[in-house]
Amino acid sequence: MTLKELKEEARRQGYYLVKAENPYEKLKPCVICGNNRRDHFKTKDAKVAMRCTKCGFTVLGTSERAIHKKWNEECSKPKPEALQSL
Repeated sequence: MTLKELKEEARRQGYYLVKAENPYEKLKPCVICGNNRRDHFKTKDAKVAMRCTKCGFTVLGTSERAIHKKWNEECSKPKPEALQSL
């Protein structure tokens, strides 16, 4: 049995020999405090939010993917001038 036939047989039986990619982006640390822990929750108006557990920095969005993307965009920006000393 060749490698190609082996892969086809494994796929036919439901096995995947190559690990699937993670559909989510890796989240960056908080822009304010550098913490890596976040809380996910829903607001009263049915929006999804993500908040830093240490400083409370919050990002709102319409879906999980949207807040992940927005979180990384916000954390890519330089730290605000008023918080440079922290």
